[in-house]
Amino acid sequence: MSALTGLVANSSVNSCLSPTSLIGLTNSSQSIDGPIKTWTSNICSAAPCSNQTLATVVNTLVNGCQKEITGLSGSDNVDPNTLASEVTPLVQQYYPTVRKVVCLQDNNNNCLVQTLQNIETVTGPLTVNNISNIIQMTMLSGLPSNVTCTNCTKAAYNIINTDVPSIVSDASPAIQSTCGSSFTDGATPSGISVDSNSSSQNNNNGGTTLLASGLSASALAIISAIFTLV
Repeated sequence: MSALTGLVANSSVNSCLSPTSLIGLTNSSQSIDGPIKTWTSNICSAAPCSNQTLATVVNTLVNGCQKEITGLSGSDNVDPNTLASEVTPLVQQYYPTVRKVVCLQDNNNNCLVQTLQNIETVTGPLTVNNISNIIQMTMLSGLPSNVTCTNCTKAAYNIINTDVPSIVSDASPAIQSTCGSSFTDGATPSGISVDSNSSSQNNNNGGTTLLASGLSASALAIISAIFTLV
């Protein structure tokens, strides 16, 4: 909790990642649509996080969540400084891709929110309480093509396939089988745009760019996971 409090209190983090927008998720029985809609609106209209801000996010979480990290790793010898130095470049590398996917719009409707709402037509309301069970259920039974094969998911696939092709390369045959060969042709669907403030504060060094903070990575996972369900 102290780590999250530290992130909320940091003006740079709050400006580009808007963690305060997700306070509504503390109501664990409420649909996540509303808070996610507010969050995407705020982060996509803000300037992107700088590399320095992303490093601050990683350091704050790693040092503030040592107990949880130790529990997940099964080791008491996790050095937070070493872990932060390993994770930070990854966060800085993939952040632009995550942000582009999170800020996709289909005819001025945010794609992440639209995708969540499409899933809810099959599963019922997605809440903090039930989302893990729903993910397990959909992994077993899959989702219908009108949820998985949309303009939004195609646009997300295009971005991920361009920026990080290794994530979706193995899934491509199954995706084509379910959604058709045109789904992976790289063409941008009609009505799709990226609604984001492109004024970057990042100091790129010409190679790979940035990555995903914990909040953004979680959001991307919701859409990326769809490619494993087809």
